[in-house]
Amino acid sequence: MDFVFKNISTIVVSVLLLFLVVLVIVRMRRNKKNGCSSCGCCPQAGICHGKREKDS
Repeated sequence: MDFVFKNISTIVVSVLLLFLVVLVIVRMRRNKKNGCSSCGCCPQAGICHGKREKDS
């Protein structure tokens, strides 16, 4: 238990960073699933990237 008290700040920062990384990964996967590319999801994305057919 002494270890936890001595390192509480490191533990809190690590948990926050892990949470942020998970949020970024979830958002990237959700954007990819919705057809957005890594360069953004703009209204003209179909013009500069072309539309791909989604597999059913």
